[in-house]
Formats: sequence, structure tokens, C-alpha cells
Amino acid sequence: MKKLLYHLILAIFFLPLSPAKSFAQEPVVKDTTVAILQTIPVTEIIIQATEVNTRLREKRTNLLTDEKREEITSRMDILQFRLGLIREDPRIHNPEELNLRSLENLQSEWQFLDKLFDTEQDYLNEILQIKEENKAEVHKLLVLWELTSVTINEETAVDLVLEQVETTLSDIRETESQIETDSKFIQEELVKITSGVIFTNEVLEAIAEAHQEMARSLLSLDSPPIWKEFKSKKDSTIVFEQERSLLDDTMIGFRDFYNQYSHRIWLHLVLSLIIIIFIFILYHNLSHTLPEEETPEIIAVKNITTRPLASGWLISVILTFVLYSNFPDSVLLLASLFLFPPIISILRSVITGPARKYIYFPLIATILVELHRIGYSESLLSRLWLLFIILFAILTIYLVFGRKSQREIILSGRLGKVLVAGGFIAFGMLLIAFFGNIVGSISLSEFLTHSIIESATVSLFLYAFVATLNSIITTTIYSNYFKKSSILSQYKELIYRRIKGLINLVAVILLINFVFRIFNIWNAMYPWFKNILLHDIEAGSMTFSLWNIILFFFIVWLTVIIGRLIRTIFEGETGIRDRMRKGAPGAMSLLLRITIFTVGFMLAIAALGVEMDKLTILLGAFGVGIGFGLQSIFNNLVSGIILAFERPIKEGDIIEVGTLLGIVKEIGIRSSVIRTYDGAEVITPNGNLISKELINWTRTDMRRRAEVRVGVAYGTDPQMVLDLLLEIAKSSDKILQTPEPISIFLGFGDSSLDFRLLFWLGDANLRLVLQSEMAVKVNDAIVAAGITIPFPQRDLHVKSVDPNLIDRIKAQDDIAKNQKNLPPSPSK
Repeated sequence: MKKLLYHLILAIFFLPLSPAKSFAQEPVVKDTTVAILQTIPVTEIIIQATEVNTRLREKRTNLLTDEKREEITSRMDILQFRLGLIREDPRIHNPEELNLRSLENLQSEWQFLDKLFDTEQDYLNEILQIKEENKAEVHKLLVLWELTSVTINEETAVDLVLEQVETTLSDIRETESQIETDSKFIQEELVKITSGVIFTNEVLEAIAEAHQEMARSLLSLDSPPIWKEFKSKKDSTIVFEQERSLLDDTMIGFRDFYNQYSHRIWLHLVLSLIIIIFIFILYHNLSHTLPEEETPEIIAVKNITTRPLASGWLISVILTFVLYSNFPDSVLLLASLFLFPPIISILRSVITGPARKYIYFPLIATILVELHRIGYSESLLSRLWLLFIILFAILTIYLVFGRKSQREIILSGRLGKVLVAGGFIAFGMLLIAFFGNIVGSISLSEFLTHSIIESATVSLFLYAFVATLNSIITTTIYSNYFKKSSILSQYKELIYRRIKGLINLVAVILLINFVFRIFNIWNAMYPWFKNILLHDIEAGSMTFSLWNIILFFFIVWLTVIIGRLIRTIFEGETGIRDRMRKGAPGAMSLLLRITIFTVGFMLAIAALGVEMDKLTILLGAFGVGIGFGLQSIFNNLVSGIILAFERPIKEGDIIEVGTLLGIVKEIGIRSSVIRTYDGAEVITPNGNLISKELINWTRTDMRRRAEVRVGVAYGTDPQMVLDLLLEIAKSSDKILQTPEPISIFLGFGDSSLDFRLLFWLGDANLRLVLQSEMAVKVNDAIVAAGITIPFPQRDLHVKSVDPNLIDRIKAQDDIAKNQKNLPPSPSK
């Protein structure tokens, strides 16, 4: 009994407690806790126990196995060991005493470690979240079955039911205990990770502060002049002992990189193989479809298509910078080495003339820089190595830009002036770096040298990559698959120019971004630029930024472009028009454009920062405007939607609206275009096509009835004329025989017996031409049959005439007779 009272008090404790007056004043809110604490009926205990057992088995399958625990513990131990090793590095205690290159190397190492910690922390947090959700779900089951256990009537319940309840409770408690154990284990590992994350963040903040301070003091002398270094008695072996082994650092970097990205590395290999095979098949099957023109662009594309391995290799290596967010300098050096062969192969296919033999020089300089970065030490040898790199870069610039003939060839190109200007700027900066190294400004010398060479390498890399993409696009556009599409074949030159322009624009933006990052300009400009774009602008109750405005216009522009593209595809692609019923492509295009414009408008408004409640107010104001000044425009828009759904007319139909007769050329959202038979294109609002009576001569089919009317002289046999007209109609192969042509005797006219020939045509557009031809044939047949076609005649009966008028008429006749009898006048 005490146990029963205890559980009842426990159940009441979970119920929401509220003042008594709230029951009278406030509506009752459904409490999910009460629903959970409702007991299970005795008749459903066995069924519910089976379902609970299934759910518990699912939860137990997600428990951490011993192998999984050992794996997590091992990974955490490796991270802690790695952290303990680099914690002993004396450079992290006084980063402000390091030079620029040492700071960058140290920052790269700690950024890689920080990424490892973040990855493991996210992984453990995900596991912990699942454990907590499972624990909460199992705990609800435990409360439910405990309440059921104490409220069940032991006198009426079967022993088997009571035993099932206790067994289920035991399984639930055991599962909850196992989940709790896993949760505690994950939390303990998270505590270890969190301490490492905090420490790495502190070190990175200190390095960043030292880096900023070092950037501000680049012009200072941080080392003695080089001639004093030669006189120094400093033992070089001590300097090398202060640095860790280059081989050890490289091996550790490779090992950590593989442990973090092992799955992505194998994925990278598979994707690389697929890309190389795809490029090989593409070039092999489509290279023969290129035009025979010998323009420089086509020649370059043809040369690149002979190197499918280099193109696929280049794209595969680029995936390194997409699949991996962070990697040590040793992996970066390896990726650079793998990147150079395809770059050299592609550049040799594109670049012609004397400059071709100097392609290797910037790439060799890049390898020298990477070796200097990895094996850097504050020693005379490292300083001399930097001087050698500077002199090599100066020699390269002189060989490329120094000679006048070579410079003129470069200037003849489209970007010649930019390249020459960049070459002279780099030459001047390298001279500064050279003299800076001599006098002792090592940080400035390293910064300028590494930045210039890395910028040149990035430029060559982007140039080779753009050339590769250009070759792929060109071979695709000129392929037979492209020619099968009427739209693509018609606009292939425009498509090629637009895609090429877009690729060049993206390449220029990327180049500027990379150069700014290399010269550390991006870090200084980004906050300023971000503040300008995201600065709040208040207009009444609305708040938006410059970025919202740019995004608004971009979405509007993109919406218009997509709408035009869809219209061009549906209305100009013959393949689509042939597979769909007449008028269906136009209606489909109209519906899609209305949908796209609506969605684009909503997205643009949302991008502008307008909240939905304010948008409702805006639409309400828009509705009021429609009620007054925009009623006709809105009427036309709705009429366009009705035309799209009901489709009373289609493009190509011959319609008549009022006095307007012509062919429907286009059905737009607001208005439609009708081309009259005089050649005029009349833009009529869609509201007129809905509200006015409209005659569609070709809604069902293109058949049209025509007629020829003729009159013959009185006294002609009518039946002979009827038979003659039918014979003319049936003898023409341009006249449909079903429905049959008919001839009709209309009646007795004022001057003739009137007949009418009716016949059907297969193409309504030829009605006037065929009607004219039939009229000519009818005239020829009637004349050949000897039948007279009368003209209107009138008999004039004069009752009285003025005598003076008769005398005047006679006088005029006499004058005319006398003029005829006069001899000709003599010539002068």
C-alpha cells in the first residue's frame, strides 16, 4: 500500500501546478506529460510490451561497442599526444619574437591541429545528442511502465501479465543504464577535447596578434646585415638542432592528414579516375567535330584535345583544394608537385612563340619557395637560399619582359599591357626584397618574394584551368549531340561567348581574391568591406543593408534570365514542339514563367529583408492600388493566367477579335501579339481576348471553308451551271473532298442568275490564295462553256426634256462634225 501511495504522489508531482483561478480564467492547455503518464490498459500490456521490446532492441544496437570505445579513446589519445608534442614547442610561448615566415609555419601547424579537434568535437557532440535523445525516450517509457506497474489491479490481473510488466521494466532500466554509461563516456572524452580546443584557440589568437604586429613592422630590420652573418662565429649545427627534423615533420603531417581524411582520399582517387576517363572519351569522340578554322583559339583547343590525360589530371588535382579544408605544408607541396606536370603540358599547348620556353621558370621558383617554407630556419643558409630564389625570379622576369621584341609580342595580346605592367611591378618588388635581405629586413624580403612567386603561379594555374574548361566547352558545343538541338545549334556562338565570358570573369575574381590573400590585403579589407555591405539602412520601419539591395537586384536579374531561357527552350526547340500538342509549349512556357516570376519576386523581397507580416501589408497596399489605378493591368495578368489554363487560343491560331483578324504569334503574361495578314503585329491586352467575343478559326484544326460567287445571264440552264461548278471543285487536288464541295443556286438577281460554290481547304492560311485560284478556274470554265457572265444594265425612260437642252446638245453635235471635216493646219 505504501508503495502504491508513493507512486501516486510521484505521478501527481509531474502534473502541472497552477493557481485555482487559472482554471476559471484561462483555457485548459493539453499537457503532453499527462498523456505520457496515463497507464496502459491490462488488455494492451502484452501488445505494448512487444512494441517496447522492439524499440529497446533498436536502442541497444546503437550502443557503443568495446571496439568503438577503443577507437574513440585511441583517436583522443593520438590528439592529446599530438597536442602534448607541440605544446613543448618553445615558439608558442613567445610568438612575438618570431619572424614572419616562422609565424606562418607555426600558424599552419596549429590551424591543422585545431581542425582535427573541431572535427572530433563535432563527431562526439553528434553521438552525445543521439544518446541524450534516446535516454529521454527510454526514460519516458520507464515512467509510463512504472506507473502502470503500481496502478494495475493485482487481484484481477493474470500472473503472466504481471510478470510481463516486471520483465519490461527490467529491460527498460537496463537499456537506460547502458545509454547513461555511453553518455558519460562521451562526455568525459568531450571534456578532454574541449580543453584541447580552448588551448589551440588561445595559441592561434596569440599567433594572430603576433602576425598583425609583424605585418605592421615589415619595414623594420629584424636581422643583422648579411656581411655580419659571415663574420658571426655562431655554430650552424646549433641552429639546426633548434629546429625539428624536416623529415619527421613531413611524415607527421602526412600521417595526421591521412588519419583525418582517409575516406576523402579514397574518394578523391576514384573521382580522379572517373574524370580522367571522361575527359579522354570526350576528347576522343568529339575532337573531329571541331571546325576547320585556323584561328588561334581553335588551334589551342585542338592542341589541348590531344592531351586528355593532362586535362583530367589538372581537374583531379584541383579537387584537392575542394575536398580538404585544411592540410599541412608538406601536403600542399605534394599537391603543387602533382599540379605542375599538367599545367606545363597545357601551357605548352596554348602559349606559342618565344615565351613558351620560359613556362618552367615560375613553376621552378614555386618549388624553391615551398622548400624554403618547409625547411625554414633562422640561419645564414636559409638567407642565402632566399637570395638565390630572388635572383632566379629576377632573371625570369628579365628573360620574359626584358627584350623589346619579346615585350612587343606580349603587348600584342589582349592582356598584354596588364602582363607587362605586372611584370615591371614584380621586378621592382623583387629588387626591394633583394636589398632588404642584404641589409637585414628578412621579413619584408620573404614576404615580397613568396607573395610575388605564389601570385605568378596562381595566375599560370588559373590560365591553364581556364584553357582546359574552354577546350571542354568548345568540343561540346561543336559536337553532334549539340547539333541535334535546334536552339543550341542556332545560338551556339552566343552560348560559347557567354560561357567563356563567365569563366573569364570568375577566373579574374578568383585571381584578385588569391592575390589579396597572398599579400595579406584581404584580412585588412574584408572587415571594412563587410561593414559597408552589412551596414543597416533604416527607411521608416524597414531595415536593410547594401548587401540586401545587391541580392535583391541579382535575384530579379536571375529570374528574368531564367524566364527568358525557359521561353526560348519551349518556344524555339523543335524537338519539344514536335512532341507536344499544338499550343502546349507556349502554355507550358507561360505557366512556368508565371511560377518563376512569382517565386523570384518572393525570394527577392525576402532577400531585401522584408518580413512576412510587412509583406502582407505591402500586398494589401498593392491590392488597394489594383482597385484604383492598376485594375486594368491586374485584369490583363489574370487574363493571361486564364489563357494559359483554359487555352481558348494557341500560338498559330487564326483568330478574329472585333475588326482584328490575324495569326496569334505570342501569348504573354500581360498581352499577346497578333500578326495581321497585312504584316502588322498588333499587341493586344489579354483582357480583350477574354472579355470580348473571339472567333477562333483554327481552334480544332486548320481546315477552313471558302466560297466563290458567280452570276450568269438569264436564260442559262441552272443545272448545267451547278454541275459545272462541282466538276471544277472536284477536279482540284488542293480542295478537300471530305466534306464534299457543294454548289448552290442562290436565286434571281437584278441582272443575273446567282450561284455559290462552297469547298473546304486543309490549311486556313492558304484560303485567299486558293479562293483566287478557284475563281479564275470558274471564270475560264464558264467562258469555255459559252455561258455569258452579265454586267449590271439599266434602262432609262425620259418623260420630259427642256427644249433649250435639246438645242444645246444639237449644237454640240454640229461643232463636233465640223471639227472632223476641217483640213489639217499647214506646217510653219
